[in-house]
Amino acid sequence: MSSNIHPFYSHSGKFGVHGPILALMAAGIIALPLGIIYSYLIKWIPFIYLNVFITIGYGFAFGFITAWLMKFAKVRNRGVALLTGLAVGLIAWWGSWNGCARALIGSQAPWLLTPRQLNIFIKFLYTEGSWGIGFSSSAPVTGIFLAIIWLVEGAAIVGISAVAAFTPIATTPFCELHDCWLNEKKKIEKLDAFVRPEHIEAFKAGDIAPLEESQPRVPASGRFSRLTLKHSDSCHDFCTLSIANVTVAPDKKGNMKETEQELMTNLLVPKSMFDYLAKFEHATAKVSMGI
Repeated sequence: MSSNIHPFYSHSGKFGVHGPILALMAAGIIALPLGIIYSYLIKWIPFIYLNVFITIGYGFAFGFITAWLMKFAKVRNRGVALLTGLAVGLIAWWGSWNGCARALIGSQAPWLLTPRQLNIFIKFLYTEGSWGIGFSSSAPVTGIFLAIIWLVEGAAIVGISAVAAFTPIATTPFCELHDCWLNEKKKIEKLDAFVRPEHIEAFKAGDIAPLEESQPRVPASGRFSRLTLKHSDSCHDFCTLSIANVTVAPDKKGNMKETEQELMTNLLVPKSMFDYLAKFEHATAKVSMGI
């Protein structure tokens, strides 16, 4: 194998059951207070755009806490991370319904809705109406349209929670030898985009040789390459390298937006190469490989 070709990182799949258990316990504890806060915010704020952001934030809060606990428990299994995120999302959804009951009924509502009570509550709102999202309480929404709102809201809460829990686990390498996550990132955006087909194919095959032929980024250019090094001071054996072409262009509203084309994701390279790769941060001329 050429000294320029390296393997891609993949998780070992190891995990302890205490990771998912801690995440589910934490979700159960915070679901009631956060669900009440969430429901009152949705009730009091009549602006649909703000309601959307509140829903996104609610789901993300559960996913963020789940990801933190899973990383604390050193879960290196993508499937476990995803399933735990989905389960936590369902708990968050249940918490939102408990909060909804408190927001609409007040202190007479039970603190924890049983499945039977939840079913009765949903059927009542379906026929009698609810304040909904962005609708005045003087004209409550009922029937199928209200059910669609609930489905979209529930899918958003569960989906965002799952993605927010899964992504940090799936995208962060872990050093099994030193028992640590490679949480530190170094981004280098000083090289021109790689456009030659043979360079792109080489990167996808784990070959970093095209870096030797890289060109410095044109100042103020709307297209460049982004090198991302993930590493940890506790891991002395390896770091990972990701390379993407980035295009910056205005969207329909005139706001500048980045579009990434992944060329290489989490390639395992020796830690001894970190300094060599970091030199591209100051790319003004060809950087010698020296390996």
